[in-house]
Amino acid sequence: MEEEIQYNDVDSKITKYISSSEIILLPNNWNQDGEDEFIYSENTVTIRKLLKNNNIPVSIFSFKPDSQITNNRNIDWVAPTMFISASFLSSNSDAVSISLSIIANYLTDYFKGNKSNPNVKIRIYFEKPNGQTKEATYSGPASGLDKFQESIKEFSKLK
Repeated sequence: MEEEIQYNDVDSKITKYISSSEIILLPNNWNQDGEDEFIYSENTVTIRKLLKNNNIPVSIFSFKPDSQITNNRNIDWVAPTMFISASFLSSNSDAVSISLSIIANYLTDYFKGNKSNPNVKIRIYFEKPNGQTKEATYSGPASGLDKFQESIKEFSKLK
């Protein structure tokens, strides 16, 4: 599969719920009305632990012990949806790049011995300094995450 990187405008309602000085891992259906209906990626807790262990400030939005977790029973690896506030990005400009490096290293180990190049899906919401929210998505082989990381570096510098 070819890698696909997209940037889109997003409804700013996400920032009404979250304004933070850390990376927030969101449920896949964060725009659902009831928090009881939130469904999280099966990789959410693992990614939180990896980032925390590397001193990246991170939390999981509205996560409870009985929260619903989706299990992808196919070869795709789906990252938890991430939200990066403008204030966090301005004071931690390298944190997103470092976080993606941590995830890429984890995936290298996770897929070690796998002859195919598994598909990876990542979605990141960025709050820009002007208050707009942008969505960056990556869908493609794990080996293409470095291109997404470089693209994110350039994108996050834009005002």
